[in-house]
Amino acid sequence: MIHSPVPGNNATITQTFVATQYGHTWTHSHYSLQTWEGVYAPFIIHGPTTWDYDHDLGPVLLSDWLHTPVFSQFELVERTGSPDQDTILINGVGVYSANVSDPSIPLTGSRAHITFVPGKKHRLQLVCTALDSHFAFSIDNHIM
Repeated sequence: MIHSPVPGNNATITQTFVATQYGHTWTHSHYSLQTWEGVYAPFIIHGPTTWDYDHDLGPVLLSDWLHTPVFSQFELVERTGSPDQDTILINGVGVYSANVSDPSIPLTGSRAHITFVPGKKHRLQLVCTALDSHFAFSIDNHIM
């Protein structure tokens, strides 16, 4: 494991290891609350599969986004638990309204779009990277 910061000035670190299991997960910062400021990524280890699918759509990251820096809420979170999230992101995109009760205020952002081919089986590798991981995921007009 890497226990020191990644050096600056476009430097890189390469970590080599032997994978004994395959599947999907995610990797993230272990420094303070950086993960929930967006320092994370999907982590896929390919291996044999018996899954019967036509299209692999890859990882789909489900995230939450506080519109105030998570560091400014640290003490509150320690006392009261995870705050209500302002936006849910799918693969880094989502919509937000500063006042959801007023329909005249337009939404900011965009919704995630994933293309499905009718009659084909699709594999989604869902990865929840959220600070507050209690929410439902669904796909419009699809039964899961």
